[in-house]
Amino acid sequence: MQRNIPHESAIIISSVTALFTLLIISTILLFNGETTRNRILIEYQAEQTVNSYIEIYRDNPDLSEIVNNGRILGLGLYYTSGKAYKIYGDAPKEINSSMYSAKSLAPYFNFDSRKQVLIMMRPMGMQRGLMGNRSRMNRMPAGSPNLPHFVYIKMDISDYFKRQKIYRSLLIMLPIVFLILLGFFIYLYRNNVNYRKKMHEHEHLIALGEAARTLTHEIKNPLGAIRIQTGYLKRVLPEERKEEITVIEEEVDRISSLTDKIGDFLKNPEGNVEKIELDIFIKGLLKRFNKNINYKKVCRDSTYTFFDRERLRSVLENLIKNALESGENLHPEGKQTVEIELDKRRNNILIFIRDRGAGIPDKLMNKVFDPFYTTKTKGSGIGLALSKRFIEAMKGNIRIKRREHGGTEV
Repeated sequence: MQRNIPHESAIIISSVTALFTLLIISTILLFNGETTRNRILIEYQAEQTVNSYIEIYRDNPDLSEIVNNGRILGLGLYYTSGKAYKIYGDAPKEINSSMYSAKSLAPYFNFDSRKQVLIMMRPMGMQRGLMGNRSRMNRMPAGSPNLPHFVYIKMDISDYFKRQKIYRSLLIMLPIVFLILLGFFIYLYRNNVNYRKKMHEHEHLIALGEAARTLTHEIKNPLGAIRIQTGYLKRVLPEERKEEITVIEEEVDRISSLTDKIGDFLKNPEGNVEKIELDIFIKGLLKRFNKNINYKKVCRDSTYTFFDRERLRSVLENLIKNALESGENLHPEGKQTVEIELDKRRNNILIFIRDRGAGIPDKLMNKVFDPFYTTKTKGSGIGLALSKRFIEAMKGNIRIKRREHGGTEV
């Protein structure tokens, strides 16, 4: 199950990211399309208004009442030179007619977002439908020197610009909302993955606990009998045979210690928590090792932590012992030096244990913390698993990595 989780996570996160990206792109295209549609509709309405006014103008040249209806701010009729023939409202006295050729019928639109108005100019003798088709108006010949050639209209389109402002705001906000939702989904999914991992580990521990309790009970009873018998044999056997009995006793003690460690692994890992000064604790612990160990405290601050004293001793002894044993084959004369460094960065206390042993192959890095996994001939495989469990119970973290030029850093 755990091996499939990274692959599953990559697929799900990639798929959801692609989906949200598609939604963002679709939203942008939708708003751009709506903006274009609204613009075309406003242009069409302006042209239809102009056409209506031209028809009215033929019957009633006075358009002042129409201009004062609120939405039409200005209306003007102009000669080919650009000078005004008749103007109403805010229409200018002269327009720039040079933008039109003698045969041009294309209207000119100017959307002024600052004043929130639309200005349109076009020749008098043209109509355009909604789809852009044009037809000549022959009832008023365009270009006659005594008749207007251009029509100018200025319309209040503040509603259009308000809608555009809303669209622009939504265009900015919706991608941000989508990204927040995407981040929230990924956060929830990763929490779910971590929860599933913990549940898997918990189920594994439950199964292991049931087996270990039965095994411990079945082992300790025979061990007690063996101890009694070895004690009896030591009394009755000659002196030269007692050394063999000592070997049996040592192995019995090793098996008993292993069963105790399994019990520690399954019980409450926090233990009896107390305040410990790590610098003093490590210095006292190193007196038990008659090996080449270089210890230094890098920071000047105090290094207090909260931990069960016996569990902390078990963790550090196990890690130091592993570091020393890793170089036994490479340094048979015991010349390997293990480095221990104590540091404090912000509110985190860091302990580094470095060796120059054989190191751990990359393919085994994910297995070193598994219970009962070991590459040693005499190892039980419970030490690192126990250390990890104790450290994580106190909200700590333990990592192992290879060192350049050989060795391991914990």
